[in-house]
Amino acid sequence: RWSMQGDLLSSNSAITARGSRLFLISYLFLLYLLVHLELLSVIGFLPNVSAATLDSSGIRAIKLYQIALLVGGGIFFFRTKLWLRLIPAYYWGFISWAIIYSAFIHQVLDFDSNRILNRYFYSVLIVIVSASCTYLLSKRLVLAILRVATWILFVAVIIKAWVYRDAFIEFMQNPKGHPEIYTFYAGRVNVEATWLVLSSALFINRKYSFVVVWGLGLMFALLYATRTAVVIAIIMLMIHIWGQYDRKIHREALLLLGGTGLIFMLFWVDWSHVGDSFYGIRRLLSTGSQEDLGVQGRAFLWLSFLEMLEKTKGLWGVGVGNSILFIERMKGVDIFENDLNNMYFQVWGDLGVIGLILFLLMVWRVIVAFLRTRGQDPIATYLFLFFVPMGMVQMTGIEIHAQVILGIFFASTAGKT
Repeated sequence: RWSMQGDLLSSNSAITARGSRLFLISYLFLLYLLVHLELLSVIGFLPNVSAATLDSSGIRAIKLYQIALLVGGGIFFFRTKLWLRLIPAYYWGFISWAIIYSAFIHQVLDFDSNRILNRYFYSVLIVIVSASCTYLLSKRLVLAILRVATWILFVAVIIKAWVYRDAFIEFMQNPKGHPEIYTFYAGRVNVEATWLVLSSALFINRKYSFVVVWGLGLMFALLYATRTAVVIAIIMLMIHIWGQYDRKIHREALLLLGGTGLIFMLFWVDWSHVGDSFYGIRRLLSTGSQEDLGVQGRAFLWLSFLEMLEKTKGLWGVGVGNSILFIERMKGVDIFENDLNNMYFQVWGDLGVIGLILFLLMVWRVIVAFLRTRGQDPIATYLFLFFVPMGMVQMTGIEIHAQVILGIFFASTAGKT
């Protein structure tokens, strides 16, 4: 009888463990999808605008990923012994400085950027949730979950492209800027194309599936005429190829062939003719020209940021989300952008030199992990591309899409860095 009771208890424990594991797998899968379906709310899909514009437009609908995060937060938040040892001290230092310093400086400068601080709240919550899930499951299983979710996301984007095929045809007939279609991400088509390309980094150590997902990402980058996404796709392909060859002689041969091919394309290909045929390539070739409004806008923001540094002595920030507001007051103009289009300028302008140092420490850990694995660790490569090439021209550093991956990175490197 005692033996039978022991077997029954063991069986019930196994069922409970399998049920908990299945719940975590389903939850993480759903959370990752909802994070990328950023504009999906309890009242349906929200207007296709940037996150900051949406926050200030009077629409306060709760997004589905926020509900999922609050559920996960309720499960994991009080298990402090779990996630406190997974998430490193330098991350908590950066977050603590951002919140405490901003709460103080907002009172001094009379800026209202609580919506930005709300994004920090959700960013911290998603790091806690993803780090905890990774520890309780495994990095390998979590990667498999994210890859399946990425395939579904690409299928949804392909279906959406078919629905908006007339808009694409009209855009190709009269190309200007970007095609006007609805996107799943706040920030219009250029942001969607960038995140789609970056998602292919999750397949960086797979030969065939990487080529398919990367090709789809590049296709949408060209279709959406998004230069940042195209550049990131090229860098990612170079990382993938470089990591596939372990022997020095193979890498040297690859470098020689690649250099020869690049010289050939530069001097023997009529790029003006190619640009006339493909608008996406024409936008890439027009970078820095007089018709390039994107570079002109960034130049204005970055030069204004340098003027801002003179005012703040380069030491003090103006609080989370306040850099653009400060520049608008300083120059007496209204600025369409919601951030400085440079992650490091944004952190420096918002949080001062102390915040920048804490942020750079986190980026340095990512770069070290990326170099150690020669770009073949999907998590480290994803974050490297997010913080380095993408961070130079886009984003603020607290985007929830990347924070999911950051939590996985912390859990998988706990005790190693």
